[in-house]
Formats: sequence, structure tokens, C-alpha cells
Amino acid sequence: MKKIVFILIAILSFVSFQTRAQELMVANISEYNNAIKSAKAGTTIILKNGIWKDVKLKAGGFGTKDNPIIIKAETAGKVIISGNSTLNIYGEYIIVSGLWFKDGNSSYKSVVQFRKDSKTFANHCRFTNSTISYYKVNDGIKDHWVDIWGKNNRVDHNNFTGKTSPGTTLVVWLKG
Repeated sequence: MKKIVFILIAILSFVSFQTRAQELMVANISEYNNAIKSAKAGTTIILKNGIWKDVKLKAGGFGTKDNPIIIKAETAGKVIISGNSTLNIYGEYIIVSGLWFKDGNSSYKSVVQFRKDSKTFANHCRFTNSTISYYKVNDGIKDHWVDIWGKNNRVDHNNFTGKTSPGTTLVVWLKG
């Protein structure tokens, strides 16, 4: 009987170990790109505090309702995204949190897009607890700071400050 209990405890411990969420700390865009490629449901990628300049963050993958893929700042507001930078959120159940897009000058169509391309959108994704401040996008055109594509996405608890260019701050696109 003791043997059976021991075996059951061992099996449960192994299963519990296998289902634990993976947490990865990354310090630069190269490490981030490697981490996001291997991210699966339950993975948390933590961006190290500091200035991330001229980065294209692709936050894509397939999380689940109970185990989303999370991309977050080491400390909310201490990961500063600047220069010619953008964020694309796409796939299923992706949460991006705690970033500060500050004083950038981007050549992209928007600062944050809930899509990878014209065919790959975001569903059940979230952009939260972040700031976009004094960010210039595509000088001379009507820019957007946040473009939402897909279904059941959420933008909440953010701060948008200092948009001086023409164009809408946040757009919900109904196509797709």
C-alpha cells in the first residue's frame, strides 16, 4: 500500500511540475525574439528594466483562457520603449503589461497593433497597465497609437498622453 501511495505522489508531483508556468527574463530584443518563438500557454516573458530602443516587439502565440502568454515589464513603467519602435499583439490569449512607449519617432503605422499582418489578427488579447506618451508616428500622416483588429480584445488601465498629430488615438477595426 505504501508503494502505491508513493507512486501516486511521484506521478502527481511530475504532472504538477510539467504544468507549471514558465517564466523567462529577457534583457534585449534578441533574447525576447528567442523567448517568444518558444512561448506556449502559461509562459511569462519579463522584459528587463531599461530603455528598449528601435525594437519591433512581436507578441504572438497561442495561450489559453486559463494559461495566457504574458509579456510584461520587470517593473511597470520602468521598461521604456523608444525610437523607431512598435508592438504587434496577435494570436490567442496574449497579455502585454507595464510598458512605457516614450518620446519615440516611429515609421510604423501605429504604436500598438492587434495583428501581425492583414490576415493574422488578435483574439482574446489584452494591452494593459501601459503608457504611450509623446510618441510620433509616421510624420505627416494621420496616425493611430493603438489599432485593434480581431475579436474579444481588451485595452485597459493605460495612459495615453501628449498626442499632437492628427489621427485617432485608438481605432477598433471591424474588418475580419
